[in-house]
Formats: sequence, C-alpha cells, structure tokens
Amino acid sequence: MARNHLLEQTTIDHNRLITHRVPPRGQNQADVSWVDLLKYAGISGRTELKQSTKTVSVVNVLDENDNPIPLLDENEDPILDDDDNPVYQTTEHVDEVVELGQMSDEERARIVSGEIIEVSGIVKVDHDSRASSIITLSRRMYADWEARFFERYQHCGLNQG
Repeated sequence: MARNHLLEQTTIDHNRLITHRVPPRGQNQADVSWVDLLKYAGISGRTELKQSTKTVSVVNVLDENDNPIPLLDENEDPILDDDDNPVYQTTEHVDEVVELGQMSDEERARIVSGEIIEVSGIVKVDHDSRASSIITLSRRMYADWEARFFERYQHCGLNQG
C-alpha cells in the first residue's frame, strides 16, 4: 500500500501531496478519543484519490498440477463444446492497476474503517525529488496538520466543534 502520493503540479515548484498515516492515539482534554474526533470532524473516511483501475478476465480453474479442471455432467463425463473440446471450469480474475492519483481497494477499505487517515497539502518539491525527500515532506506536512488538529479539538467534546 502506498503511503505517499505526489499528485498534480499546482505551480512550477509545488505539488499536491497526500499521505496516509495511523490516526492520532489517545484522548483530548475532554476525555474524547482522537479517533472519535476525526470521525466527528468528517476527516476519517474522506479521500481525494480516485478508485484504482480494474480489468476483469475469465481464467480456467487449475488443479494442483496446474491443469485446467473440466466441467462434468451428472454422469461424471466431461462436457464438450460444439467442436468436441472439453469445457473447463472458469472463474473471474481481477487485475488491479493503481496509477498516479488512484488508490487500491485495500487502501480505501483501511481509510473507510478509520485504520488510517488521509492528509493532503501543497508542498514545494525539487525537480529531482527522491523518495527520501518525499517522505521528509510528508512527515513535516502531517506534523503540521496534527498540530493544527490537536489545537482545534483539544477541549472539544463530540457535541461541540
């Protein structure tokens, strides 16, 4: 699962960055968990990324020796097609491709469940950005977001905002 997504360029040297993190643990001053406050604020479960692209294909079901398994009739005889070829058991296979600006089904499920949260922002990116600099940018962006979130909700109960 991708943790950081560098998306569209907003200006010559700035890009939108989305990072996925574990939600803050513990409780605020009003004894409300940060996870519940994330849900209350509408932050948990929200996503800016699109669903991944999926291709569904039909494939033969294989036995332990990687041979296709024929369909059998009520007499345990193989079913044949119009050309007298055996008809095999098939199943659907889904190939998932996650491209720029998309997320996998697993990632989306984890966000919806509240297991991870999504934070986005605009960051200044060098043209030769490497993975390590993206990680540093995402950590800084998340820390800034977390500080603002804690400050805003430090004394809130779930019936106030």
